[in-house]
Amino acid sequence: MVNTTTQIKEVSGGYSVGSLVEGKVVAKDRSSLFIDLGPQGTGIIYGREFYEVKNVVKNLNIGEIISHTKLEHKFDDTTELIEILYKSKAPNEKKTQHIHGYIMYNIQKIKQIKKAILFCRGGNNFPVTEGRMDLKPRQLFRKDLRHQVDNGYILFASNYRGSIKSTGADEFGGKDIWDVINLFDIIVKATKITNIHMIGASRGGFQIMNAYNIWPKKLIKPKSFILISASLNIKHLYDNPEYRQ
Repeated sequence: MVNTTTQIKEVSGGYSVGSLVEGKVVAKDRSSLFIDLGPQGTGIIYGREFYEVKNVVKNLNIGEIISHTKLEHKFDDTTELIEILYKSKAPNEKKTQHIHGYIMYNIQKIKQIKKAILFCRGGNNFPVTEGRMDLKPRQLFRKDLRHQVDNGYILFASNYRGSIKSTGADEFGGKDIWDVINLFDIIVKATKITNIHMIGASRGGFQIMNAYNIWPKKLIKPKSFILISASLNIKHLYDNPEYRQ
């Protein structure tokens, strides 16, 4: 699995500050996490960022691949927004995909976080078009999501396969469903949080319902679902030959 909630502050290689990087956790101690970046050197997570998210970082296993960067934004001074890339693979799928997503939390509430939300966006990239659909950071600052983050939730969001920064192809209800399930599994393993809720808007509600239909028996279930303008009856989609596939 791939996950992270902080930024690499020092790199002994060719990267610049703020770069989206990918590497392997090779060591950790009480106050630092060391990332092997291959020929570019070693990245170190430490200081304030490490302590703010140590409840997540301490659960990273040696050998896990991570990719992340802290995003600067102008919405407020209390919300941390992290861009992530995580691994996702459907059963019987030969190739592991790298899926783009986000983590958002209130810095002032970081020590109190015991609840999580997995947000599933709307829109699709099936069939692939020039103008690909992506979840933008500003969309995470909508009032209903911000309200939950300000009340002590940590929010995770997936852009699914086929988006601009993800690998693979959007199948609109195919292997992309596992991008949701695998991110849920990451939340559980990385944060040890079991009080997890799911919110889906439009196609996102479709993702949640399909995911729940094939939910792994060994994975804990969400505490609740919130579906916003979701298609409860998808029969009408079959009028479109492309979706019928």
